[in-house]
Amino acid sequence: MKIVDIHRYYLNLSVLFILLPAFISQSVLAQERILKDQLDSTFIWFRDNPPNSSNIQSRRDKTVLLDKLGWQVSPETWKLYNSSIQDSALTMKLESQYPILYYLRHVFKKSVSEIKICQIDKGVIVWKLYNMGYVIKTKDVCFAIDLVTPFFIELVDVIDFAVVSHAHNDHFDKNFIQALTAKGKAVYSPFYREGTVISSDTLLNFKELEVRFTMNKQGDLPVIVSEINCGPSADYYTIYDIADARILEKLQPSRHINLFILHIANGLNVFDAVKKINPDMTLYDHIMEFGHPVDRYRWSYDFTYDKTKQTDPALNHILTWGERIESGLGKKIFWNEKEVIEKN
Repeated sequence: MKIVDIHRYYLNLSVLFILLPAFISQSVLAQERILKDQLDSTFIWFRDNPPNSSNIQSRRDKTVLLDKLGWQVSPETWKLYNSSIQDSALTMKLESQYPILYYLRHVFKKSVSEIKICQIDKGVIVWKLYNMGYVIKTKDVCFAIDLVTPFFIELVDVIDFAVVSHAHNDHFDKNFIQALTAKGKAVYSPFYREGTVISSDTLLNFKELEVRFTMNKQGDLPVIVSEINCGPSADYYTIYDIADARILEKLQPSRHINLFILHIANGLNVFDAVKKINPDMTLYDHIMEFGHPVDRYRWSYDFTYDKTKQTDPALNHILTWGERIESGLGKKIFWNEKEVIEKN
C-alpha cells in the first residue's frame, strides 16, 4: 500500500470516528420518535375503541406495549420523575429513557385539557387517570377521587372537591390536596387535617350531588368507600368507589350502582364483591402503579385481563390511562387549538 493510500485510509477512518457518534445519535433519536409515534397512535386507538363485548382481545393486545414499557420503570425512577416537573431537561431525559413516562404525560395533558374546557348540559363523564385516580364531571360539579402526581395541579381551579380514600401515596398527592385547601376547596379523607376528616359514615350534599361515605379498612388502615349519586342532571348516575377496601360485609350501598370501581388484587374476592354490588358496569383497577416494586404489588394489564377473563366483557371493563366513560350526555363540547367537537 502506498503512503498516500495509507494516509487516505487513516483520514477516512478518523472522519468515520468523528461522524459515528452523530450517526448513532440520529439513529437513537429516530428510534425514539418511532416509539413515541407508536404510543401516540396507541392512545388514539384506545380512545376510538372503548371497551365492549367484541373488542376485548384487541384491547388486551394493545396493552402489551404498555406492560412492556411499564415494567422498565422502578419506584425510584417514578419518584425522581415526579420531582422533575420543575426541571424540564430532567423530565425530557427520563421520558427518553422510559417512553412510558412520555405516554403518561401526553395522556395527562390531553385529559387535563378536556376536563378544564368540557361543558356538559346533562349526563356525566368519568375520566380514568393514573392508578385509581378519577375525575368526574357533571353539569354543575367536577370532583376527583384519589388523584396522584403533580401534573394535576392544573386542575385545582376546576375541581370542586376531592376525595382521598386512604393515607397511601399511590392514592393522593400532597401538593394537589394542599393546593385545593389553599383555594378553599373541600378535601375529604381519613387523615388530612387541613381538609375534612372522615372517620365515620357520613352523608352530605354538594349542589345536586348526594355523597355518602362509609368506612372500611385495608388491614388496620381506615379506607373511605365513596357512594356518589350524581343527581338529576345525570339521571342519578351513581358511582361506588371502594379503593383499597377489603371488608366485603361492610360494602353496603344505599341504592343501585351504575359504576363500581375496585382494586384488582387487594385481599378482597373481587368477584364476590361484584356479585354483591350487582352494578351496571365494573371497572377493575390499580394497574401498573409505578410506586410499587415490579415484583411486589404491581399488577399488569395482562394479569388483570387474565384474572377477569371469565367475566362478561359487556359489563366488566379495564380502562387505560386517559380513557373516558360517558353516560346520558346531551351535548358536550371540547375546544382545542384546531377543532370544536359537538355530540348531540
